[in-house]
Amino acid sequence: MPGLLHDRATLYRRLPDGADGKPQQESTMEGTLLECARYLRNEPDDGRDYFFAELTDGKRLSAVEIERIAVEEGA
Repeated sequence: MPGLLHDRATLYRRLPDGADGKPQQESTMEGTLLECARYLRNEPDDGRDYFFAELTDGKRLSAVEIERIAVEEGA
């Protein structure tokens, strides 16, 4: 997935399931995938698993995928 770092994305944090049993999430930030990668690098390692980014085209990327793309693209 080359060239994604400057794509717009919304970073979400997964939360515990709600009272209705459905997964919950909160929007943490909106920006480029590069900005999401920088944000995640400031999070503790064990907390990154709770994040994912959703691109404007609807694709979702895990924190691991975000970091891999950032490294591959030299960020």
